[in-house]
Amino acid sequence: MDSQEIAATFSLLPASSNVTAFSLLDNGTELDLSEEQRENIESALNDLNASAAFTIVDAQSGKGIQYNADEHLYAASSAKAWFSLFLAQLADEGTISLDDPVSCWATDYPISQSRWDGTYCVGSLIENTLLYSDNAAYSALRNAYEGMGYAQWLTDLGIDPVVIADTSWYPFLSPAASAQMWTNIYAYMNSDAEDAAWLKQLLENTQVSFLRDSLVDENVSADGDATSAGGEETQAEDSVQRSATSSGASTPVTVYNKAGWDSASEYAGYQSYLNAMCDSGVIEAGGHTYIVSVLANIEEGAANAVKLEHLMSALYEAAQTL
Repeated sequence: MDSQEIAATFSLLPASSNVTAFSLLDNGTELDLSEEQRENIESALNDLNASAAFTIVDAQSGKGIQYNADEHLYAASSAKAWFSLFLAQLADEGTISLDDPVSCWATDYPISQSRWDGTYCVGSLIENTLLYSDNAAYSALRNAYEGMGYAQWLTDLGIDPVVIADTSWYPFLSPAASAQMWTNIYAYMNSDAEDAAWLKQLLENTQVSFLRDSLVDENVSADGDATSAGGEETQAEDSVQRSATSSGASTPVTVYNKAGWDSASEYAGYQSYLNAMCDSGVIEAGGHTYIVSVLANIEEGAANAVKLEHLMSALYEAAQTL
């Protein structure tokens, strides 16, 4: 199956409050998980001690694993990838230009191609939105282009109407809807669209990725710094070679993602009432492509990031055996 075929079959995903394996090629038929795999996943879920939901699907075989895949949880900034794809496609069709100026208030992150009049290029704002999860850049883009058919675009992609009805810039999403969107993002990244390669590079170099961190060798060195949800300074690297070690053997792996995180606390005058740590995206490894979405109602922080990554690692290892 290619990614677009997978997207069209997500309605077959057998959402359940139990950890289950399934085959989308076989109308969502349940598959067997080994006792060890199930115990590893359930142990990681128990460690989270919070509401959680996930799905992982092999885009080649249609086989995957899910838990509460139709449950809508707060996804924080992970939806920024959705709107970025929408804007890239508007630019491809000539409706907007990545060089168009958009007003944006000052941020803590450097924005390339800044203009003397306090505006920034659309492309620069998308870069900050994806690489640094810059809320100011994202807000500027939503304010400027919210009314250019975003809801209809989601409808045309077949996205869950419940998700579309949530017009918040930081919506509640289900893993099924998120994974469905990422199949579309992945198809676009690998198309011959004018801005596809640019968007692909951004999603490969996001500064925060719980998914990537769960799969790579911590000893792999990389040039530059990056910013994690735990507050450590980093910087997006240029296609750094990474090696997955979760299966015990070193396997080249590439991750494209957009994470989200939030805490029920006040920060810089902004009051949040929701906890969230989540990540959605695509894993390329060993000739396979995995579409992944994991959401959890846990407070942002380094200790919880480790727990979330433990769950993601367990999912990936189990998915490789299906």
